[in-house]
Amino acid sequence: MAQELAAGPVTLLLLLQSEREYHSPLFQRQYVWGESQLSVLWKDIDEILEGSESSKFLGAIVLETRRTGLAFEPTSYWIIDGQQRLTTLYSILICVAQLAEKFEAQEIFEGITRQYLFNQGGQFKNTPKVLPTLRDYRQFTDFLTKFSAFQPKLPTPFGEEKGRLQKAASLISQRVAERCKSNGKFLPDATKRLLGAVLENLKFVQIQLGDSQDPHQVFHSLNTGGVPLQNKDLIRNEVFHRLADKPEEANVIHSNLWSPFEVELGERLDSYFFPFTLIHKSSTTKSKVFATLRDRWKVMNPPEIIEDLKIFVPAYNALSDTNSDSRNGLGLGEELAARIDCLYRMNAPTSMYPYLMKLLTECRSGSIDEKTCADCVRVCEAFLVRRAFSGLEPTGLHAVFKDLWSKAGSSPSAISKTMDDTATVAFPDDEEFKESMRNKALYGRKLSPYILIEYERSLRGGDPVPDIPPTIDHVMPQTLNESWKKVINEKDHKRLKDVWANLVPLSQQANSEKGQASWAEVREFFRTETVFKTTKRLAEENAGWDAAAISKRSEQLVKWAVERWPKPSVD
Repeated sequence: MAQELAAGPVTLLLLLQSEREYHSPLFQRQYVWGESQLSVLWKDIDEILEGSESSKFLGAIVLETRRTGLAFEPTSYWIIDGQQRLTTLYSILICVAQLAEKFEAQEIFEGITRQYLFNQGGQFKNTPKVLPTLRDYRQFTDFLTKFSAFQPKLPTPFGEEKGRLQKAASLISQRVAERCKSNGKFLPDATKRLLGAVLENLKFVQIQLGDSQDPHQVFHSLNTGGVPLQNKDLIRNEVFHRLADKPEEANVIHSNLWSPFEVELGERLDSYFFPFTLIHKSSTTKSKVFATLRDRWKVMNPPEIIEDLKIFVPAYNALSDTNSDSRNGLGLGEELAARIDCLYRMNAPTSMYPYLMKLLTECRSGSIDEKTCADCVRVCEAFLVRRAFSGLEPTGLHAVFKDLWSKAGSSPSAISKTMDDTATVAFPDDEEFKESMRNKALYGRKLSPYILIEYERSLRGGDPVPDIPPTIDHVMPQTLNESWKKVINEKDHKRLKDVWANLVPLSQQANSEKGQASWAEVREFFRTETVFKTTKRLAEENAGWDAAAISKRSEQLVKWAVERWPKPSVD
C-alpha cells in the first residue's frame, strides 16, 4: 500500500529521543549558516529563557524514510528540508554535553549523550543521530572528537577540514558557555533550562513524504518560496477583510486612516505591535500578537480598530524615532521632554516600551501631571544606569516592564518597590551604587558612553555638547609602560584602570594621538587638544594622576551620580 504524505507538530526532543538516524542527502548544499543566522536562533532561545516567548516556531522539517528500523537498528531518514536547523540544534546539544563532561556533570552528560546524541543499540551503539551532508563529514567528526573520555562511533572523514560547520561549532560553543558558566563555574540549573528550551520549546512541523512525492522537487519548492507574512500584513488583512463587500468604503478608510497610520510609523510599523499588545494583555508573547489583537477587536469595526492602534503611536515614536521632532511632537513640557530624550540617547531597551508608552499617553491625555510623569521616567533611567555600574546590562527586563503599569502605575516609589520585589532583577541602592562606581569597571558597558556624556552635559551649563562622536579614553593607560609604573603599582592599576574615575570622553583623533604618554604630557594634551570640558577639568584639577587622584575623583563623581540618578524611597 502506497504511503501518503503526513504532517504533524514535533519538537527536537521527539525527533531525537528514540533510536533514529537523520542523514542530509548529497544533493543538498553544505552547511552554510553563519553568525547572522546563529544570532537569530540564539535570540529565539534567549526569548524563551527570559520568558518573553513560551515557544518558537522554526518551520518545517521534511523527511523521507531511508530505512525502517528493526531490532537494534535505528529508523533512518533523509532530511529533505531543515538540515541547517537540525544540524545547528544538534551541535548545541553536543557543546552542552562537552561542557558537562569537562566539569564532570555526569548526570547531564550521560542524559544528553544517551538520550539525544547517540544511538544505543547493537552495532549502532554510539553512532550520531544526525549526520550532515557528506562534504561536511570531516568538520563534523573533528567536532565530535572533542569529547575527552567518551569516544563516539563516527563515519569516515570526508570533505574539507575547515569551513562553515567548523566556524559555527566554535561560535555555538562560545554561546553555550556564556549561558551555562559564570565566573569559571558550571551552572547545572541554567544548563537544564537551556536544554529544556532547545529540546521542548522550539517547535517544528514534521512533514513525512509519501511514495508519490519527489524529494528533489519538494526541496526546491520549499527553498524558493516568498517572504513570510509579518504582523503588519496580518493585521492589515484583518482590518480590510471586514470590508470585502464594500470596496469603495475600504478604499476611503485605507486612504484616510490606514495609510497615514503606516506612514507615521514607517519602517518601525511591525515592531510597534508587540509593545502595543502587551499594554492590553501583559501575558502575550510575540508569536501570539496577532491572535491576541484579533480577539480584542472582535466587536470593533475597521475605523475603530485603526483608532485603537493609533492611541500609543506618539509615545512610541518619541521613544524610538531618530527624528527628534517626534519627541517634541508629544506637546509636553521641557522637563519631561528632556527625560524622554535621555531614554532615547541611552538607547533604552524596547522591553521598557509597554510601560513608558502607557505612562506618556496617560500624561498626554491629562490623567497624570507632567512632573509625576517625568519623575517616573527618571526612575526608569536610574534603574538602568545603576544596574550598568553593577555589571548588569539592560537585558532580561521583559518580565518587569510588561505589566509594570498594573503594579505601579505612575508612582515613582511603587516602581522602585516593584523592581525590588522582583527576584530576578536588581535595583541597586545608594551604598551598592557608590561601591560599584568606586570599584567596578564601567569601561565596556553599553551605557558607558551615555554616562560620560551626561556628566559632560552637567559641566557645560546649558552649552551644547560638541557634535563629535566621542571615544572613551583611559587617562591612565590600559597597559602600564615604564613611566606609569613609577606612578602606580600593578595591583592598583588592575583595580582602577577601568573604573569611571579613570575614563574621559575624547575625540577619535585625539585618542589615537595620545597613546601611552606620561601624565605630564597627557595633562598638557588634555588642556590644549580636547573639546570636552570633562577632560579639560580633570587636567586642570590634578597635578598628578595616581591611585589617590583617581580615588579623589571617584568621590566627586559618586556625589554627582547619586543625585543625578536617584532611587526613590519606598513608601
